[in-house]
Amino acid sequence: DPERQGGDTVLDAFFVASLPFESTGTTTGYTDDYDEVCPYSNSTSPDVVYTFIPADDIEIDVDMLGSSYDTKIYVYDENLNLIACNDDYYSDYTSKIENLAVAAGATYYIVVDGYSSGSSGTFELTVTCDRCTDYDNDGHDLLHQGPLGEHPALPHLGERQDQGHPTSRDGRGAGRAVGL
Repeated sequence: DPERQGGDTVLDAFFVASLPFESTGTTTGYTDDYDEVCPYSNSTSPDVVYTFIPADDIEIDVDMLGSSYDTKIYVYDENLNLIACNDDYYSDYTSKIENLAVAAGATYYIVVDGYSSGSSGTFELTVTCDRCTDYDNDGHDLLHQGPLGEHPALPHLGERQDQGHPTSRDGRGAGRAVGL
């Protein structure tokens, strides 16, 4: 689904609105903007970027199983400091990061990359968390609605006095993040 494809850089990263999250995409046709030593470097593979903002302190898994090429994945914090990376978790050379602690309210970037200059193609990205079932079964929202901090747990954001109910800044109404 091209609407769920990652962006080319952190500036146009695809915003993940809820967890668990699954996406199929491609790095083919994108540019090489990122590379980290984990443990190999000097990749010139194209990469794509996703972003999210957890509403609670959680642990996530980022999994590339099912991808068609030799993947590398990185997670950066909002200051673009590398906080985790992986190359070759599985025997088919796809990547996975497990039990990564992320803090409430912070912005994170997930970069889908390849091992070498010829490593690009179709990828499978799955992001899960230790309490994702709370979101699905009990209605707890584990991610902020968007980069501007709109969040249904904060009803003062966008409160419309004329109708007496919370709305988003665009006037379409507040609500918890929609599952993808």
